Amino acid sequence: MSHFSEATILKLLPYLQADQYWQSPIEGISIYMSQHPTTATTYMQMPSLCLVLQGEKTVQFGNQIMTYDQDRYMCYGMALPITAHITKASTDKPYIGLMMQLNQQLLLETMMQMQSESTSAPAAYFISALESPLANALQRLIDLVDRPADIAFMAPLLEREIYYLLMSSPQGNILKQLATQDSHSQQIAEATTWMQQHFSEAVEMETLATQVGMSISSFYQHFKRLTEMSPLQYQKSLRLLEARRKIKLRSANITHIASEVGYDSPSQFSREYKRYFEVSPKQDWLTAV
Repeated sequence: MSHFSEATILKLLPYLQADQYWQSPIEGISIYMSQHPTTATTYMQMPSLCLVLQGEKTVQFGNQIMTYDQDRYMCYGMALPITAHITKASTDKPYIGLMMQLNQQLLLETMMQMQSESTSAPAAYFISALESPLANALQRLIDLVDRPADIAFMAPLLEREIYYLLMSSPQGNILKQLATQDSHSQQIAEATTWMQQHFSEAVEMETLATQVGMSISSFYQHFKRLTEMSPLQYQKSLRLLEARRKIKLRSANITHIASEVGYDSPSQFSREYKRYFEVSPKQDWLTAV
């Protein structure tokens, strides 16, 4: 049974267009609508709380496959490349998904006010049942959409309540670790942020490990545990996802794009691109709009 009423869906529908994100007037809140199931797409999911107001979605990290709907939500503590597709949607009952970006500073402030300890986190993401207190707070945040005069005052209060409920949940330790200075999770998050900003550059992982204050063995171990991939696989994902974005825009020719994202060899780029997306760069180029 959905935690979100039909009235909530009807309230949002006038703002939404099929297969597009709507950036709501509440900072950090965006809503996506689709009237049909979609094919699997790989993209970089930024740190966020993701929930389904109507429909169903499946996401995959490596060998992990998770499906969530109105009764469950996904939470991503750091930027992760995921493969996802909408599995339930129709014209009568379109898929409606909400994404709330996570603010690292607010996570830290909330944890400090909670004065709670955290232990090692098993991953940088989790799926969880959507309990009534969290659903109610999210409902009140959504209700601000048609009360714009209240957003500036009410939204920060509701966001803090939502962060508290996330961090108080059985899996909230994952977020606590990311907000804990010098924890392994925080160090790996710092590394992934640096890699996002410098993905096209050649980087020695030993240097990056030292930069975030870890030994190379600990760096590899905790990176794999938190992200389901090695640091080199993460860097490759960043490069290929950016390359695909540029190819879809036809911002330059394929060889130039390969060079822009850090590939010296066009043939290696083509091989890795096809292995990652199951389609060649040229095929994507030809179908780009």
